[in-house]
Amino acid sequence: MAKEDPKDTTCLTNKQREAIAEAIGASPITATSSPQHPLSGVKIGIPQEFNIAELSPATRSWWRRGIRVLKDAGATVVPVSIPTTELSVGAYLSLATAEASSNLQRYDGTRYGTYLDSCWNGCCAGYINLHEPVPLFFFY
Repeated sequence: MAKEDPKDTTCLTNKQREAIAEAIGASPITATSSPQHPLSGVKIGIPQEFNIAELSPATRSWWRRGIRVLKDAGATVVPVSIPTTELSVGAYLSLATAEASSNLQRYDGTRYGTYLDSCWNGCCAGYINLHEPVPLFFFY
């Protein structure tokens, strides 16, 4: 996490890290010389909406232990609020369904119906052919 991984397309490049640090007026996170406090100078926000009453006692214990480990490593832990958390599941389900749909469109062999280039005059007209059977796909 502290440096660029050329095999991970989701990590920040060193140039991006420096630009972010410059924009927020802080130095990039680097390894410290103190092995007892490797997170010294790092501020970590803990979303309070995730610490819900329905957590089991074991999960709550791990939650508190995680915060304690961060503090013991030298991090400054602060509570933060993400008021839109309750909307996240619905948003995720909508986005995940749309993403799956767009990813599956590349498989041309799994179209429902018969596609005719010569008939494409408007919405859905290219998928209608009354003279050929329409293939149906069933997956079990």
